[in-house]
Amino acid sequence: MRSRLADDPALARSRNAAGISAVLWACYNRQPELARELAASAGELDVFEAAALDHADRVRELVEKDSALLSARRTAITHSK
Repeated sequence: MRSRLADDPALARSRNAAGISAVLWACYNRQPELARELAASAGELDVFEAAALDHADRVRELVEKDSALLSARRTAITHSK
């Protein structure tokens, strides 16, 4: 996976047909090391990715910008990436 990410870092920001990011997919499938690698290559994490990876500072930053995230569900968020 590292070599694929090195060749194409955009893979870390990819999403499946349901809108699940590669980072969250790795978390959901109990692949924490892969999730961390993907997150490192992905750039800024969204609130769901940050929460799944226990990045409290990022969650706090996002919630301070948009308090609606406190009650957000993944399906309610429009992913622009």
